[in-house]
Amino acid sequence: MEEEEFEEWEMKTGKITRRLKVLEHLRAIIAKLNNRAIAEMKSYRDPGSDIEAVMRGLFILMGDPLSR
Repeated sequence: MEEEEFEEWEMKTGKITRRLKVLEHLRAIIAKLNNRAIAEMKSYRDPGSDIEAVMRGLFILMGDPLSR
């Protein structure tokens, strides 16, 4: 492997590592949601597409498969 190719791979793995750290941090924050916050989110009758997209993202971060 040439030095230039090695540096490119090193840069890519660094980006992936940083992204994983961010995802781990977000997952830890999500895991700390209390029952009151969850109950409030469940109470929304028509949350709108933005909130639905955020909640789907949360489920993905928590490792739950999407139903649709």
